[in-house]
Amino acid sequence: MPDHDPVDSPSHYTAGDLQCIDALLAAAGPEAHTDHCTQTAIAYLWRWRRKNGIEDLLKARWYITRAIDTQATMANNTHHTESNGPTDT
Repeated sequence: MPDHDPVDSPSHYTAGDLQCIDALLAAAGPEAHTDHCTQTAIAYLWRWRRKNGIEDLLKARWYITRAIDTQATMANNTHHTESNGPTDT
Protein backbone atom coordinates (compact mmCIF):
# COMPACT_ATOMS: atom_id res chain seq x y z
CA MET A 1 0.00 0.00 0.00
CA PRO A 2 1.45 3.41 -0.91
CA ASP A 3 2.42 5.84 1.84
CA HIS A 4 0.08 8.48 0.43
CA ASP A 5 -3.39 7.37 -0.65
CA PRO A 6 -5.38 10.51 -1.50
CA VAL A 7 -8.70 8.63 -1.64
CA ASP A 8 -8.85 5.95 1.06
CA SER A 9 -6.41 7.27 3.64
CA PRO A 10 -5.00 10.74 3.00
CA SER A 11 -2.03 11.22 5.29
CA HIS A 12 -2.96 14.82 6.10
CA TYR A 13 -6.20 13.61 7.76
CA THR A 14 -4.52 11.12 10.10
CA ALA A 15 -3.07 11.73 13.56
CA GLY A 16 -1.42 8.59 14.89
CA ASP A 17 -3.88 5.77 14.29
CA LEU A 18 -6.93 8.05 14.30
CA GLN A 19 -8.39 9.43 11.10
CA CYS A 20 -10.29 12.70 11.24
CA ILE A 21 -13.39 11.08 9.72
CA ASP A 22 -13.60 8.65 12.66
CA ALA A 23 -13.26 11.48 15.17
CA LEU A 24 -16.08 13.34 13.39
CA LEU A 25 -18.33 10.29 13.63
CA ALA A 26 -17.61 9.92 17.34
CA ALA A 27 -18.19 13.62 18.01
CA ALA A 28 -21.27 14.24 15.86
CA GLY A 29 -23.06 10.89 15.90
CA PRO A 30 -24.15 8.73 12.99
CA GLU A 31 -26.98 10.89 11.58
CA ALA A 32 -24.88 14.06 11.38
CA HIS A 33 -21.98 12.00 10.08
CA THR A 34 -24.14 10.58 7.28
CA ASP A 35 -25.24 14.12 6.40
CA HIS A 36 -21.60 15.24 6.29
CA CYS A 37 -20.68 12.33 4.01
CA THR A 38 -23.62 13.09 1.72
CA GLN A 39 -22.72 16.77 1.47
CA THR A 40 -19.06 16.02 0.83
CA ALA A 41 -19.91 13.48 -1.89
CA ILE A 42 -22.11 16.08 -3.61
CA ALA A 43 -19.26 18.61 -3.50
CA TYR A 44 -16.85 16.13 -5.13
CA LEU A 45 -19.42 15.23 -7.79
CA TRP A 46 -20.09 18.90 -8.44
CA ARG A 47 -16.46 19.79 -9.11
CA TRP A 48 -14.86 16.63 -10.52
CA ARG A 49 -14.63 17.84 -14.13
CA ARG A 50 -13.08 21.17 -13.11
CA LYS A 51 -10.62 20.07 -10.46
CA ASN A 52 -9.23 16.58 -9.90
CA GLY A 53 -11.09 14.42 -12.43
CA ILE A 54 -11.35 10.73 -11.59
CA GLU A 55 -9.74 11.23 -8.16
CA ASP A 56 -12.73 13.37 -7.14
CA LEU A 57 -15.15 10.72 -8.44
CA LEU A 58 -13.35 8.12 -6.34
CA LYS A 59 -13.56 10.39 -3.30
CA ALA A 60 -17.29 10.89 -3.90
CA ARG A 61 -17.73 7.11 -4.06
CA TRP A 62 -15.73 6.76 -0.82
CA TYR A 63 -18.06 9.19 0.99
CA ILE A 64 -21.18 7.53 -0.45
CA THR A 65 -19.92 4.13 0.74
CA ARG A 66 -19.15 5.62 4.16
CA ALA A 67 -22.71 6.99 4.38
CA ILE A 68 -24.16 3.61 3.40
CA ASP A 69 -21.98 1.78 5.92
CA THR A 70 -22.93 4.21 8.69
CA GLN A 71 -26.64 3.79 7.98
CA ALA A 72 -26.32 0.01 7.74
CA THR A 73 -24.54 -0.08 11.10
CA MET A 74 -27.32 2.04 12.62
CA ALA A 75 -29.97 -0.26 11.17
CA ASN A 76 -28.16 -3.35 12.49
CA ASN A 77 -27.72 -1.80 15.93
CA THR A 78 -31.39 -0.79 16.06
CA HIS A 79 -32.49 -4.27 15.02
CA HIS A 80 -30.11 -5.86 17.53
CA THR A 81 -31.33 -3.57 20.33
CA GLU A 82 -35.00 -4.20 19.51
CA SER A 83 -34.59 -7.96 19.35
CA ASN A 84 -32.54 -8.21 22.55
CA GLY A 85 -34.27 -5.58 24.67
CA PRO A 86 -36.17 -6.13 27.89
CA THR A 87 -39.17 -8.40 27.72
CA ASP A 88 -42.30 -8.57 29.79
CA THR A 89 -42.51 -11.64 31.97
